[in-house]
Amino acid sequence: HNQQPSKDFKHTTLVAACLPSLACSELARLPKPVASERERLRRIAHRAERHPRVIEIAANQLHTAVNECVKRGRLLHANHIKKMRDVEVTRLAEDLALACGSPQHLAKICGFLTQLPQPSVVAAPARTERLARWQEQEGNDPRFLLGIGDDCRVKALSRLASNPHTPCEALTGVLPHLHPVEISWLLQHANLPARLRQATAVHAPSQPDDGVTQILTDDDLDAHPSPPRVLQSWLDASRVGRRSNYYDVERAILRSRHCTDALLRQLPADLVLDSGIPETAAPLLINLCGEQPERWTALLAALDRVDDTITFGDFLDALPSAEAVKSA
Repeated sequence: HNQQPSKDFKHTTLVAACLPSLACSELARLPKPVASERERLRRIAHRAERHPRVIEIAANQLHTAVNECVKRGRLLHANHIKKMRDVEVTRLAEDLALACGSPQHLAKICGFLTQLPQPSVVAAPARTERLARWQEQEGNDPRFLLGIGDDCRVKALSRLASNPHTPCEALTGVLPHLHPVEISWLLQHANLPARLRQATAVHAPSQPDDGVTQILTDDDLDAHPSPPRVLQSWLDASRVGRRSNYYDVERAILRSRHCTDALLRQLPADLVLDSGIPETAAPLLINLCGEQPERWTALLAALDRVDDTITFGDFLDALPSAEAVKSA
């Protein structure tokens, strides 16, 4: 009885005394549960990440609080997930991976990861010699092929694999839905748990450039029998997944001397009109407006309110005819 309590015992006692705060009970039963319970879960996960021993000492209390967040906020309801952006879904998955102890909830969020669109992976030629040397040194490292935010899904999956409560079949069920470059990213991840690494190796791409849209220079395109068809294939491939790398494709097509009017009409209107390249939009605008001052006036008025969600073709089609301008 005369012995002083150990340091670990003091820490355990302190954590046990602070359990209500660790579970963020101050956020419980607030109005708008979808928002408040999501924020509560985020804070719980943040505290568990900063202090991993909390999960050992207070696992039951944390798991109970997380389950309450999910249930009351309906955070894993399909209709709620549909309204979320892709990055919000992956952040929810990471928070659950850090603090959730329910195999059912973890399996459900894995299922939602399979529904996210694949990234559109683009490998563009280097614009400077320095960048070319850097790309040559790095090779086909998937960390540099994926665009900003395109690695969120694989990061969330690796964290879910680190949670012992996540069912193996739920993890492996996500793998067939990943892009080949996402698979390569997982295999090169240093902290990937062994149980996921073994399953991922089965899905490893046969070629390092599988699923990668290779952007060629105009000199390379000259040797192709139909350069516009190649440009169209880039555009079609980039539309399949998320738009993170879409701008690289659009810009490459816009600046190519093989760009046709049909391709130009498929590019965003704001990009074409703000490109500063006179040989792109100018011929189409001249053919459209010709010697009709009324149409040029309508064009100038339309340029002040270009919608960034429409294509250049839609922009041209929306311009009023000369007769409509005159009657107005």
